[in-house]
Amino acid sequence: MIRAILICALLLLHSVAVAQDNAAPDPDPPIIIYLHGQIIEDAGPTPTHPRWGLYDYPAVVEALGARGATVLSEVRDSGTGVSDYAATVVAQIERLISEGVSPERIIVVGFSKGGAIMLNVSRLMQRPEIRYVPLAACSSWLKSYPQFQISGHVFSIYEKSDDLAGSCRELAENSLGISSFDEKRINTGKEHGVFYLPNPRWVESVLDWIHDKPVVTLNRVCPVNHGTDILEDPPFGFAYWYGTEALAATVPPNGIWPTTAPGALIAVKLFWWSPNLVAGMERNLTIDVKNVFDPSVTADWGEPANAGEVDGDDWTMLVGIDFQHEGCWEITGTYEGQTLSFVVETVRSDKL
Repeated sequence: MIRAILICALLLLHSVAVAQDNAAPDPDPPIIIYLHGQIIEDAGPTPTHPRWGLYDYPAVVEALGARGATVLSEVRDSGTGVSDYAATVVAQIERLISEGVSPERIIVVGFSKGGAIMLNVSRLMQRPEIRYVPLAACSSWLKSYPQFQISGHVFSIYEKSDDLAGSCRELAENSLGISSFDEKRINTGKEHGVFYLPNPRWVESVLDWIHDKPVVTLNRVCPVNHGTDILEDPPFGFAYWYGTEALAATVPPNGIWPTTAPGALIAVKLFWWSPNLVAGMERNLTIDVKNVFDPSVTADWGEPANAGEVDGDDWTMLVGIDFQHEGCWEITGTYEGQTLSFVVETVRSDKL
C-alpha cells in the first residue's frame, strides 16, 4: 500500500511541518521528506517548463512511496529562503525523532533548489544516521561556500546532459563528518527535466538505495588531498606534488594509490622534497602513516633513503610504503622543523 502524504500549500496547510500535528508518525517504514524544485514555488504542483516540460510533483511523490515509505512534502511559498526553510526542516526532523522515529528511518530527498535546501539540512543536522539524496543539487553556488560540509549517508544522482548541476563527489570528499557517499550519473538526454517526472532511471535507484541497500555496507568518504604542480622546477620532472616550497611530497592528482600488488614488497615509492636537503641527511625525515577511520588497520614503511642527485646538487628523499589494505590514510612527514600531512585513499591494485 502506498502511504504518501502530500501536504500542499493549495490546501492552506501552511505549517511547513513535515508531519501532521494531530497524528503521530509511524516509526516503522522509511520516512522520505521530498523537497521539490523552484518552479513549483512559482507555478504550483504541475507546472510546465518551456524547455523541460511538465513537472508532475504529485506523481513524483507517489512514486517515492511506491515501496511502502511514508512521503512527506509540501508546496513551498514563492521566494522561500534556502537557509530559512532548511532550518524549518531540521526542526521538524528533530520533532520526528523526539516522537520516536529512529534517525536511520529518515531520508531527505531534494531536487534542484530543493536539493540546495537538502544540503543545508545535512550541514545543519550533523546526525550521522540520517540519509540524504541530492538530485541535481550540486551546482555553481557551492563555489561561493568553500567551507560548506555535509553529514550523514549521501546518495547523489545527476544527469550527464544537465548543464545546471553535476557531481557532488568533491563536496563529499571535503566533508569530514560524512558517514558514507555513493553517486550515480544517469544519461537520458533529458537534462535537468529528467527529475520533473518519476523516470525509472532515477526513481528505482533511489528506492533501491533506501529499501534494499544496508547503510552499514557503504564506505565512508576519504577526504583525500590532490597533487598539483606547486614546484617550479620539480625533481625528476614529477608534475604532481602536495605541500609547499618548504616541504612537499609526490601525491597523485586524484589522491588515490594502489595497495601492494601480490608478490611486491611495497605499493608506493613516496618522494619528498625539501630545499634544505643535503645528501646523507635524508634519515632526518620522520614518517607516520595511520588509517583515518580504523587505527587497528596498519601499513608498513621503510627507512628514508636518497633518491638520487638532480642537476648535480639537488636531492630528494624516498620512502617505500607497503599498503596491504584498502583504506583512507593520513601520511605525516617532518624534516628540519617542517611538517607536512596529507590524506590519500588506497584501492586494490587490480581495480585501478
